[in-house]
Amino acid sequence: MKINQMKLPVIFVIAYLCYGEASPIAKKNVTLTDAYNYLTKYKYISQNSNTGGSSVTDLKSPEELSEAIKDLQCTWGLKETGDLDEATIELMNKPRCGVPDNHMMCRRHAVGRKRRYLTAEQKWPRKSLTYKVNGYSPDLPRNIIDSDIEKAFKLWTDASQLTISKQAGKVDMDMNFHHGDHGDGAPFDGPSGTLAHAFFPGIGDISGDMHFDDAEKFTKDSYEGVNFLWVAAHEAGHALGLEHSNSVDALMAPFYQGYNPDTSLRPDDIAGIQRLYGKPVKNDETGEDKASSDLDEICHDSRIDAITRTKDGTVYIFKGKVYYELKNGKIFKGLTANKFKNAPTFIDAALYNARNGWTLLIEGTNWFGYKNDEYIGRGDLRKIVKDIPYKMSSIFYYPSSNDLFITHKSFYYKLTSLGVARVYPKKLSSNNFPHKIDAAFTHPNGKLYLFNGDKYYEFDSNADRINKSGHTGADWFNCNKI
Repeated sequence: MKINQMKLPVIFVIAYLCYGEASPIAKKNVTLTDAYNYLTKYKYISQNSNTGGSSVTDLKSPEELSEAIKDLQCTWGLKETGDLDEATIELMNKPRCGVPDNHMMCRRHAVGRKRRYLTAEQKWPRKSLTYKVNGYSPDLPRNIIDSDIEKAFKLWTDASQLTISKQAGKVDMDMNFHHGDHGDGAPFDGPSGTLAHAFFPGIGDISGDMHFDDAEKFTKDSYEGVNFLWVAAHEAGHALGLEHSNSVDALMAPFYQGYNPDTSLRPDDIAGIQRLYGKPVKNDETGEDKASSDLDEICHDSRIDAITRTKDGTVYIFKGKVYYELKNGKIFKGLTANKFKNAPTFIDAALYNARNGWTLLIEGTNWFGYKNDEYIGRGDLRKIVKDIPYKMSSIFYYPSSNDLFITHKSFYYKLTSLGVARVYPKKLSSNNFPHKIDAAFTHPNGKLYLFNGDKYYEFDSNADRINKSGHTGADWFNCNKI
């Protein structure tokens, strides 16, 4: 639907931008027996000759359980107390994949480990694979399940040299829905808890098979229930040879991340699948690998003007007159004016609003609205927020509060539906931000990324601090690190 510029008041835009909502997490108590069962199931405690037991009373000492809890806490970035504290109980309550974490625990495997993704000992010996769906869930129509499984595999094939197709008869990977004990030695546990599991390549007839817990309420495009596409995409990663990742925003992290319109691979996932099956090649008739072509300029000078995403999950980075499109491990370059109708030649800042699916490209205080690359309309922010500067360097949502901020030079401003909030502007340094912000991006994973010069910073809005920093060219454009 196209909206006339004169009929779209800026207050409508600001009201949408400043609206936030929360999603509470249900909690339940975790006993020592529950903790033992959890830690054993996911291989933080091994049932071996050292203990030989099958319950918490069979442990050699209380310290053994405490050490296993510390291993869990260390792996997922929690304080290593060895106790069942609130954060640990919350972690154990999260719905998750049923594949164990035994190859990723940080206290056992920290020495020499430089990457977060892990690959299984085996991968498929060929790059052309097949699958079929042997059973369906009553929660979703068959065509939806078929479509989501196809989309799940496409995430991985788009980022690698794999091709995966559905066919009848004997195939590499079978998938089905099951209740409880279904004969593979890994029974499901009812609603929540374990959502699904899959089997790595190279372990016999069950290699690559994916099983989904039919006790779950699987859904599509909904914040209710369990998003089937996310679960299918995660299990597909296992079926192709990827272990769990302890990068919490990765698709291969074991914990269910909730519905996100942008179900996509993260850099950690892409690095893992490409390590197994190579980077994609021959993306067009010329055979040129677009994922690595025409990036000399941005790799030489990695400063950017703006960064945002669109409703379909594509990330766009703007520099000068051009944009860079990042999706599923591929990077495309083009003129902004050719991609976004009526857009200004140069973009000062950009913002995505998940509530209405709009992407705003901003020049000065003029905004240009899009749904994906379809032009919607334009307007002037200063018609409603008179105290903002005539030019901003970035605009972003603060993840922990969903408040809307803009930055200009060394100051930042909080915007509300009534204008600039009282006591603003403030110095960027007062909130532990970098001294200058050229661009900002609130990631769907809840992290805030701030860009300054050729560096970027991952900012923790809960602790008001920088978690890590890196080189924009190396980490966002796959350039060789300088």
